[in-house]
Amino acid sequence: MNSAVQFTVLLACITICSSAVIKNCRCVNSIKAVNPKMIVEVRVLKPRPYCSKCEVIVTLKDKRSKCLDPESQFTKFVLGADQKTCAKMSTAISKTATAASTTAVTSS
Repeated sequence: MNSAVQFTVLLACITICSSAVIKNCRCVNSIKAVNPKMIVEVRVLKPRPYCSKCEVIVTLKDKRSKCLDPESQFTKFVLGADQKTCAKMSTAISKTATAASTTAVTSS
């Protein structure tokens, strides 16, 4: 009877340990640069509890993902260009919203 209880506890432990998701860093190897014309999306993953480093992942037009070295000049350039594009888009959106609200007020 004692060995049956031990076996059940062992089986439960194996089940729990094998079903647990162990998260790791996504980027094992990183590259210095890719063709900038092929970049569709840039994601920056800040350090997390299970990964202590910052990761920059780009999605290419052919649906592949590549990890960029966060310290490389190319990556810094891409991140700067991406932030400038986002800033321009948000400025354009706010100008459009302001213009639309001004037009709505003047036409009333």
